[in-house]
Amino acid sequence: VQVLLADRKEAASLIKGFTDRAAAIRSEAEGKARQGDHEGAIKGLEDSTRELVRAIRAGGIYIPG
Repeated sequence: VQVLLADRKEAASLIKGFTDRAAAIRSEAEGKARQGDHEGAIKGLEDSTRELVRAIRAGGIYIPG
């Protein structure tokens, strides 16, 4: 995300919000995995990835899907 959006400073605060949420969701997913809730962990990783895609899209880069 940082490499793709390095030259898009105008959207930095919006992108940071998405990446911060993605990191928090991933942390929760890792906790679920440690507790044995692998289904919940996978859903969390998918949600985290979705936030990263939103960050990239917010920076003006098209990702299909």
